[in-house]
Amino acid sequence: MADLYQKPWCRIGAYIVGMITGYIVHENNNKIHMSKWVVFFGWLTATGACCGVVYGLYPTLSTGGALNTDLAAFYNAVSRPVWCVGMAWVTIACVSGYGGPVNTLLSWKGFIPLSRLTYSSYLLHPLVISWFLTTGESRFHRSIQLMIMVFLATLVVTNLLAYAVAMTIELPTAELMKMLQEEGEQVQIQLPDKAGTLFTRVHVKGEKDDAFE
Repeated sequence: MADLYQKPWCRIGAYIVGMITGYIVHENNNKIHMSKWVVFFGWLTATGACCGVVYGLYPTLSTGGALNTDLAAFYNAVSRPVWCVGMAWVTIACVSGYGGPVNTLLSWKGFIPLSRLTYSSYLLHPLVISWFLTTGESRFHRSIQLMIMVFLATLVVTNLLAYAVAMTIELPTAELMKMLQEEGEQVQIQLPDKAGTLFTRVHVKGEKDDAFE
């Protein structure tokens, strides 16, 4: 678990897919023109790939079987990059205007508050899960109903903690960085004029220079 799940370099494939996606979107000014056939096969391939990642192991695991070493290594190596490729298509398609009902759903304003908590939730949810698993005084038998309850409880607790972290650390830090960036765009230089009077020239990025005594 510690060697495969917690090490950051095991996720480098997903990071690379994300960086390439951002580069493609940026270089094309958030608009990539595609034909109807490209859009159709793109959605078909992305849906099939993501469903394969989620449900591909079900026939084996549902019967209590175990994967052999080669298959387990292959799945651990490609499952996350393949999932991210599917998410990359969703991003590119929605940004370029080919998202359809998916873009309508993901653009729902109700997601905006939760979207501000995603990074904090990502950092905190392993701690919540670890706390739940390591503090129990007795074993429990897994079932669909129990897993649903555990999922909902973890979701609620994680988002409550993420809200506290976002309000006390993440958002104030982001606002401070924004203020420092805005101040860094203003450069004050004292220049003497012909009569020897000192003028302060203030340069603001994107604006013309204004000189005053």
